[in-house]
Amino acid sequence: MNAASTSSKTATTKTVGTNAKTGQPMFQIALVQHSGLVLTWFTAEYTFTGSYRDCLAALDVAQRHNRLAGWWSPASLLRLNRAALAANTAAGKTLAREAARAFGHPSARPVGAETKEPVAA
Repeated sequence: MNAASTSSKTATTKTVGTNAKTGQPMFQIALVQHSGLVLTWFTAEYTFTGSYRDCLAALDVAQRHNRLAGWWSPASLLRLNRAALAANTAAGKTLAREAARAFGHPSARPVGAETKEPVAA
């Protein structure tokens, strides 16, 4: 893969349903693992589906791989690994936002959408 395909990817995370056994929401997250190999490099883009905790664990594995193995070629040092790290960071933020919506957290409401409840006299 080249730099254009890695850097042009947008973070895609979505809720894909619920687990039949636990009733927990399931999420799908697009991740990038980049390996710098002295004179060349390898980038793996894949989609992971699981619970919020499972997706966070997969994100952590991908980011750890990028931080340890992603810097070992000139192109990786200058641009490619930074793009992979940024793509995963954006996917993590999107995952957190989708999880907040799925679990009904008050921070998931759009700005200005506060509910106006009648005040008891």
